[in-house]
Amino acid sequence: MKSLKFSTYIFLGILSSFIFMIIIHMPMEAKPATQSDPLVTLSYVDKRFSDMNEYLEAKFAVLDKTTKSNVVELSQATNNSVNQSVSQSVFEVIKVSPNTMLYLADSTEFIIRSGKALVIASKSGGLIDISAGMDLSGSKQIPNNHLILNPLNDGRGFVVTDEAWVMIRGEYTLVSN
Repeated sequence: MKSLKFSTYIFLGILSSFIFMIIIHMPMEAKPATQSDPLVTLSYVDKRFSDMNEYLEAKFAVLDKTTKSNVVELSQATNNSVNQSVSQSVFEVIKVSPNTMLYLADSTEFIIRSGKALVIASKSGGLIDISAGMDLSGSKQIPNNHLILNPLNDGRGFVVTDEAWVMIRGEYTLVSN
């Protein structure tokens, strides 16, 4: 019996050694570039970089086309608005006869170069003397060579008492008496 126990122990020892060897050598049998072996070859890395490069070039080409078309649209829109703002930013010089009223639209600016004029105010207030930094109320004389601004299109303006030369920028309506 002792020899049977002994041979059983030897058999179990050899079997466990064999299983142990299989377990130890199992990872060595894995193929490169698989999930069981994270090491990759240079050709695999090069292929992945090449695929990524092609993908990015395609995306950048689409982005470049979109950007170029947006730039063209923006430059056309800017040119149109620049042309409009240039025409609106130039002062018009007009000669105004006595007893003529000028009713101003909102944001209209003017300068009385010579002559005399009185403010026409509305219920909301008068005109803004930007040069002096003050409000000009109704029937007050407008000083010459001061930049005056009309804040609202609510019936504000001025009446000329002596013939005047006026530089004006913006919309206005002349009413003669």
